[in-house]
Amino acid sequence: MNSYEVLLDEICSNINVVEAELFNATGLLGVYKEGKGIIIDKNMETDLKKTTLMEEYMHSKYTVGNILDQTSIENRKQELLARKYAYIELVPLEALIEAYSLGLTQYYEVADFLEVDIEFLWNATNYYKSTYGTMFQYKGVLIYFSNTITMEFK
Repeated sequence: MNSYEVLLDEICSNINVVEAELFNATGLLGVYKEGKGIIIDKNMETDLKKTTLMEEYMHSKYTVGNILDQTSIENRKQELLARKYAYIELVPLEALIEAYSLGLTQYYEVADFLEVDIEFLWNATNYYKSTYGTMFQYKGVLIYFSNTITMEFK
């Protein structure tokens, strides 16, 4: 089983998940509806399915009501909260350290290693930069995000 299928099995034990023709009908890659479950577009690449599924699962845990109208500041905050927790789950700093230890420094290499799409990894590292700064220390490792992911072990 690939990491998407493992995640799908884990999430399906808590909530109903359906793959369907979603994007062509709605323009959405995924959606969570309270009491109904998660629907994700079945025509995506596996890495994008994985990140979309996790984000929608985080909506089931941390958001309230219909937040599709992203012009509302409150809805936007809830969207960003779900994404933040998806980043933390799928791109934990420990996994970035592991990838670097294996010699992976390019974003596309790390995305392949983590089995997430490149845009999700880029957004996750931007989240970490906005939270900790471009260069920060984590568990004795100096992490630096630029055009590559660089670390220095202390």
